[in-house]
Formats: sequence, C-alpha cells, structure tokens
Amino acid sequence: MNSFRQNSGGFRITFKKILFGFIALVALIFLMVFATSFETVPFGNEGYLFQSYGDEKGLHAEQPYFDGKTWIAPWNDMILIKVQEQSRDYHSEVLDKDGLNVVVDCIVNYQITRGGAAGKILDDVGLGWQEVIVDKASRGAIRDVAGKYTAEQLYSTKRDQMEVEIKEKIGSRLAEYNVELVEIEISDVDLPQIIQTAIEAKMEQEQKNQRAQKKEAENIYLANAKVATARGDSLAAVIGAAGKAEAYRLLKREINGTILKDKWIDAWKSGGSQVPKYSGGDGEVILDLKDL
Repeated sequence: MNSFRQNSGGFRITFKKILFGFIALVALIFLMVFATSFETVPFGNEGYLFQSYGDEKGLHAEQPYFDGKTWIAPWNDMILIKVQEQSRDYHSEVLDKDGLNVVVDCIVNYQITRGGAAGKILDDVGLGWQEVIVDKASRGAIRDVAGKYTAEQLYSTKRDQMEVEIKEKIGSRLAEYNVELVEIEISDVDLPQIIQTAIEAKMEQEQKNQRAQKKEAENIYLANAKVATARGDSLAAVIGAAGKAEAYRLLKREINGTILKDKWIDAWKSGGSQVPKYSGGDGEVILDLKDL
C-alpha cells in the first residue's frame, strides 16, 4: 500500500513536469516564430507584403516597406524589389539601312522610381520585370535606330547621333512603367570584316587628305607672310630714301655763305694749315684775314 502511494505521488510529479515542459516548449516555439518573422528590407530595395490568407489575400502593391526591419505574420511573405540604379548589357545583332548585319554593344543604366512604382510593376509584370520591360525596350530601340543608318554611318559619322536617338526611345518606353533611364552608352559597333576594313581605309585616306590640306594652307600662309615682309621692307626702303632726299633738300636750302664762313673759321681756328675758303654765289672766295 505504501509502495502504491509512493508510485502514485511520483507519477503526479512526473506529469506536472511534462506539462510544464510542454508549455515551455510551446512558448519557446512562439518566441522563435515571433523573432524570425522580422523581415529586413535591404538598402536600395523596397518590400511589398504578400498576404497568404484572409480577405486581403494577395500582393499589397500600394504599400511599400523601406530600408529596415518589419514584422509580418509567419504565414505571409515579403517580396523585395531593387529600386537602386542597375545596369544591363546588350549584344544586339541588327540590320543596317542596306540590310547588312551589324552588332551593336550597348550598356543601359536604369532604376525604378521610388515610392510605390515597384509595387505596380510586381503586380502587373512580376519578378521577371526586367526581361519584360527593360530588355524589350532596349533591344527594340537599338533595332529601330540602327535600321535608319548605313554600316559606315553607324561605325563612324553617326555613332553619337545614334546613341542620342536610342536613349530617347528607351527613355520614352521605360517611362510608361515609371522606370527612369539614367544613361546609355554604345560601347562598340561590329561590322563584317571586309566592310570594316574598307571603311577604315577610307577614313585613313580622308585623314591624310585633311593633313595635306592643312599643310598646304600652312605653306600658303608662310608664302603670304614672306611676300608681306618683302613688301614691308621695300616700302621701308622707299620711305627711308625719300626721307634722306628730303633731308638733303632742306639742308641745301638752309646752307648759305654765312653758315659756311662760320664753319670754315671754326676749322681754321682749331689748327687748319690752309686759309679757309667758302663758296659764294660767284665761285670760290678767299677770306680776308682782317675780318677774323
């Protein structure tokens, strides 16, 4: 009898322990589920709640969640979509104006407008939105624009213009989905080798012609400069000669007998050995020393 009581008491103690352990386990599971139900929205992304059950079942596309942690019920999901700038490369084989195969390599940078546009894109297109929206717009624009030009123009003279037109077309198409086109760059244009060689030879010849024309213009300039210099020297000589002639004329007009007499007297006083003379109107005249 005592043994039964002891065994019964031991059974009651064991049951309480099991019950307590079960409650603790449930609480632990609840805490773990609660803790793991926090979703982190990384920087440069937006999150959108997908509700699995209830009256509001489905994607809540109108309510974006931004950077940070957000608690959601464990049976729901958080769908992330990147709204930071992204880049895609395109290696597009297209036909030029003459029907020749041309390969255009283009880089497209874009981003979704922040604040809810990403939710509409997810709702309308889904997670594969880049293939449906960006790829379709980019390849279509490259094909349309490249078809307006010849291979030579795409390779050389119209390359910048083609880039501008492609950018306008892609930007217009992406804007319909609230996707912003940041920038595009045509990194390369590949032509059939025989055409590329012919174009390069033509461009090289044009460069030679331009250098020859530049050299010819320089030579003409130098020749004209020499002519101008020679004309200047001749003019200077003429002006100099005319100046000297005029100076002599004025000097001759001013020189008279009195001036010459004074000069000769000064020369004789300074030690001249001969009697100074001066020329008058009637020829040579000897000075009278009494006049000195």
